[in-house]
Amino acid sequence: MNSVIQITIHTCGGLEKMRDFFSKIDPYVQIIIDTKEAFEKGGKKYKAPKENIKRTTTKKKSTNPQWNETFSFPLTNAQQNAIRFKLFDKDLITKDDVLGTLDITLENLVKNKPEKFEKEMIPTKKKNKITLHYTLEWKDYYTKEEEDSKLPTLDEPETVIITPKKKEAEVKTTINAKAKVEAETKAKKEAEAKAEAEAEAKKEAEAKAKAEAEAKAKAEAEAKAKKEAEAKSKAEAKAKIAIAGDNTKVEKKTEVKTTSDNTKKAKKRKSPDSQPNNTVVVKVLKATNIKGDLLSKADVYVKLSLDKDKKQTFKTKTIKSNSNPEWNESFTFQISNIDKQSITIQSFDDDMFKDDKLSSDVIQIKDLLSSNNTIIQKQLGVGKKGLLFIDLSTKLTDPNATKEETTTPLS
Repeated sequence: MNSVIQITIHTCGGLEKMRDFFSKIDPYVQIIIDTKEAFEKGGKKYKAPKENIKRTTTKKKSTNPQWNETFSFPLTNAQQNAIRFKLFDKDLITKDDVLGTLDITLENLVKNKPEKFEKEMIPTKKKNKITLHYTLEWKDYYTKEEEDSKLPTLDEPETVIITPKKKEAEVKTTINAKAKVEAETKAKKEAEAKAEAEAEAKKEAEAKAKAEAEAKAKAEAEAKAKKEAEAKSKAEAKAKIAIAGDNTKVEKKTEVKTTSDNTKKAKKRKSPDSQPNNTVVVKVLKATNIKGDLLSKADVYVKLSLDKDKKQTFKTKTIKSNSNPEWNESFTFQISNIDKQSITIQSFDDDMFKDDKLSSDVIQIKDLLSSNNTIIQKQLGVGKKGLLFIDLSTKLTDPNATKEETTTPLS
């Protein structure tokens, strides 16, 4: 007959406020049995033999774990043996964190009388208060042969001599068998937990891939719709221009050119370059996504000039601390030479000492007048600091020059 100590781990309190970064902890309890002398001699560097260590299952994301798991250890001398409980937080990548420890002796334990305890552990962090609930039972352990020997028999009792070595071997065999079952159970649970985690990760990856595919399809559909709208707008503009051209031809056929003055006017209409007072109106609409200084948003204004002509240099108002300013201000330029003149459009961030230039674009007048449209919407880049939107409209001096006014957005 041998003695064993049965240890049942019930629950652990005081874990409600504990967190592992942004999630709850995954606690388990490790049980170590050895002599008091071994614990004292080992100190902080104490390392227990593997057969002296057992542990509970890991409770995933739980601040109120319920185990109710029982473990058995051979007990040779209750006066000399001691038990150490260690509470851990399971980590998949780094080393498991120790949350608390508790050392107890078995000196006052009564044989065959289970006792339930509720004791406070020594926490790793002083602000935590952890309580461990467990039951201890010291009882005799009988091998199968010993159990059979206690049964009544009609035959003459046979004297059986059980040597200490045989007893030790039987106890060791039983303990190893239990340890094997516990190890297999533990491995099975860990495999199930791993499979569950992999399934969850796969599910999240599939959901992410689906969302990306839907976003891509939506973007492609929007781009296609935009192209179709632009093509339709261009087609309608061409159709209007064609109709206007046909009307002009009809009018020319029916027009009677009776004087040389009419002939001269017709020649002037054919050559817009000969008109001395053509005008270009630039309307500064808005800017978007303008990045300012490190500590404040940008104070943006736009400067416009015709060939460095101070008399034809204009500036919008400054809009303070705004990443998406809107002006809707118009400026008119008198054009004398269509082929050579150009308009420079610059945007600035108004600073106390020196204004920061955000963008600079040059628009050739001949490119505007050669277009079939009299109103053009243009999008100018502001480097890596945003976009600037303007409208440009042209007006010829010749009152007989007619064009269908359309607005064509340029991306």
